Amino acid sequence: MNGKMYGLMMQSHALVTLDFVGPTILLRHIIKDGSPFQLPCPLPPENSFYDKYLIESSGELLFVFKIYSAPGNYTVAYFKVFRVNTSEIVCEEVKNLGDQVVFLNHHYGMTCSIQEPGIRRNSIYFAELFDRNLYVYNMENRSQSVKLPCPIAKRKARLSWVMPLLPSSS
Repeated sequence: MNGKMYGLMMQSHALVTLDFVGPTILLRHIIKDGSPFQLPCPLPPENSFYDKYLIESSGELLFVFKIYSAPGNYTVAYFKVFRVNTSEIVCEEVKNLGDQVVFLNHHYGMTCSIQEPGIRRNSIYFAELFDRNLYVYNMENRSQSVKLPCPIAKRKARLSWVMPLLPSSS
């Protein structure tokens, strides 16, 4: 993104850039007002049961929280999405993804612009570890639906996303 690679420090939510110098990887904190810039945590400290993803989306960074109902309960309650403005070093909550769709699995995420029928824009598609279902979270009305993409998949299947190389429109 803009020639830079960004990373997230898992415990502090500090945003860093990664620079590759020969065989060495240098992490540099993004600084705002003299301190490392920390991405927001939308939850009160007593409810810290969530997964988080830092995703590039059409040249922007998105910080996505998948928030579970309760500790030990892997039912997703809702999502919070923030756009990270790396120029002004600010975050703003995203209520509408437009024609973008977010795809998440247990370890990583990605986005793409959707024009195809049957795929819901302004949605988050996600899979859970050892679950063969595909879940769809609608950002507009905060509802969830469940799809079974392959009825013959094993119950403990691991779903992952593969992003095809699409032909350029130029």
